[in-house]
Amino acid sequence: MDQEPLRDRDYYDQQARVYRENKKNKRKQRRKMVTLALVCSLLGGVVGSVLTNQFNVSQTPMGNSGKAGQNIQINAQEDSSIGQAVAAKAMDSVVGITTESVQNTFFGPMAVKGSGSGFIVDKKGYIVTNAHVVANRNKKTVTTLFNDGSQEEAQVLWEDSNLDLAILKVKEGKNLPSVDLGDSDKIAIGEPAIAIGNPLGLDLQRSVTKGIISGLNRSVGSGEGTYIDGLIQTDASINEGNSGGPLFNSRGQVIGINTAKISSAEGLGFSIPINTLKPILDQVIQTGSFKTVSLGVVVANPQAVEERYNVNLNNKNGAFVMDIYPGSAAGKAGLKQGDIIVKLGEKEIKDTNSLKKLMYSYKVGDKTKLHYIRNDKEYEVEVTFQETAKNNTVFKKESQNQDQGQFPSFPGSFFGQ
Repeated sequence: MDQEPLRDRDYYDQQARVYRENKKNKRKQRRKMVTLALVCSLLGGVVGSVLTNQFNVSQTPMGNSGKAGQNIQINAQEDSSIGQAVAAKAMDSVVGITTESVQNTFFGPMAVKGSGSGFIVDKKGYIVTNAHVVANRNKKTVTTLFNDGSQEEAQVLWEDSNLDLAILKVKEGKNLPSVDLGDSDKIAIGEPAIAIGNPLGLDLQRSVTKGIISGLNRSVGSGEGTYIDGLIQTDASINEGNSGGPLFNSRGQVIGINTAKISSAEGLGFSIPINTLKPILDQVIQTGSFKTVSLGVVVANPQAVEERYNVNLNNKNGAFVMDIYPGSAAGKAGLKQGDIIVKLGEKEIKDTNSLKKLMYSYKVGDKTKLHYIRNDKEYEVEVTFQETAKNNTVFKKESQNQDQGQFPSFPGSFFGQ
């Protein structure tokens, strides 16, 4: 067999050198690529950081700082600085409230003291707090404590236990620093929330706590058959003594009035939306008092009516008209017993409590559209609100254990039986 002749050794040596050289060049190219990738990665991180900062600036434009706290425009770009900025802006507007009332005890009449929080809503001396902070009080013993250490007695101009709101007034003479009111209809779950108040008494005055908006439109019962709905839920720490204090957004605007917490759990505090107060506050500042309006109806929740009369109304929401007062706004508009009010203005009526709350946004003489269900058909009428007369508007409780005397005795044919 013929064999292939051996090649010259120099040829093989040359091929080996070329192979080693190519391999060396490839390693250099790979090192260059890795280095370039690392540089690009570092540059990308820097550029990304710059872009993030620019985004934050565009979201929270710089404001003009003022000397007085209430004139500070908050520009907090970091979460940790929001609480500090809100405190600087609003601290002077938060007040402590102490009350002293005389109660009969086993040992005879005794002075009982209480404390809470509030905030200044007008430089002329108007202050907002919870109704339960000033409940069962001697009006001459409600005292406000200002941030500069001064104290002044306050007059209770208006209060409503159903809303758990009260408006106080101190004498004019001071140019008081008032808060900025926000729009509670525009808040969103997850955004920052800052509470300022006096937890556990006046020894911890004007404590600042920060959290988020945890929920909206919450309902909390009082344990006495009534409840407050439409509340803001927050995990900003709220304790006894915080009642009546303000809940702020990240711009230092009041979005709620702190009113309650769930004592059996952590991070469950509740605030009344500031928009509930606004129409009441405007009227009290303008006239010195607030006149509630009336439809002149006795209403109950549809579910309670179904349980009481063993009927099916085909409508779980709304306010069932049990009775109508002669000459009332509802009577003049043509409503009758058995109608179910489902909408007032642009707002849906969930139950009697939501109807009652909504009526605070109207003044005597205001007109609006009212929608009601009659014989499974919806109708619309215009109503003109009248001033509430004594016992002229009654809202029946939803309790299943209704006293039979609370409901009228309708004939069987009334419900189509």
